[in-house]
Amino acid sequence: MLNDGYEIFNAEGVLVEDAATVIRDFAVQYSGGAKIKQLVGHAAVSFSPEDSGKMTNDFMLKLAHRCMREMGIRNTQYIVGGITTPITKFPYRL
Repeated sequence: MLNDGYEIFNAEGVLVEDAATVIRDFAVQYSGGAKIKQLVGHAAVSFSPEDSGKMTNDFMLKLAHRCMREMGIRNTQYIVGGITTPITKFPYRL
């Protein structure tokens, strides 16, 4: 969607067909009068290369959902995705 190597694991309340649609969907909810403190947030998680065998999409999605709960992110739209960085050649998940 956004660049080569990027994969979306899960999306809730956001159409992910292209970047313009994602931006529009976040902006629509924000402008709709909902009590939203911040239009968009971002959290990055990276791991040691020794853990690469554990970094399945399912594991990363479960970790992302746990982190969101612990950060108090509930009842809102979101995207969980990941990218492999060309510098490290190691999965970098969001």
